[in-house]
Amino acid sequence: MLMDEFFRTIEGFPRLQELGQAVEASLQSLGSRLLRVPPASKEVVANLATIIVTEETLTRMGFGTECAVFSENLVINDRMQELPCKHLFHPLCLMPWLEKHNSCPICRHELPIDNQAYESWKESEKEAEKARRDAANYVC
Repeated sequence: MLMDEFFRTIEGFPRLQELGQAVEASLQSLGSRLLRVPPASKEVVANLATIIVTEETLTRMGFGTECAVFSENLVINDRMQELPCKHLFHPLCLMPWLEKHNSCPICRHELPIDNQAYESWKESEKEAEKARRDAANYVC
């Protein structure tokens, strides 16, 4: 497809062809290495703060604030779970999300996970990105 067309275009340029093959190999490697984002840690989820909505809560957050999943206004005495980023959700709205994702549905703040392989991969990606930025900023 796209890569085949690319290779036909650069056939007369051996160095570009090598580069194209390296890019294709990198993309294939990345695709096979990409790990599915794991769910949030069961321990973290079990220990999320639970709050009961009060008039003070509504005043602080603003009347008309709603659960981002349920799309209903919060009302006094609603039981809500608070993520570390301070976003609030009804537990029944939040749990299905956290069973599949490790982040806040609103701001994508990441929660800890139980998958060490994913954490290692994420850390190596951060280091690689830093190395790329450093190389791009390097001045001879």
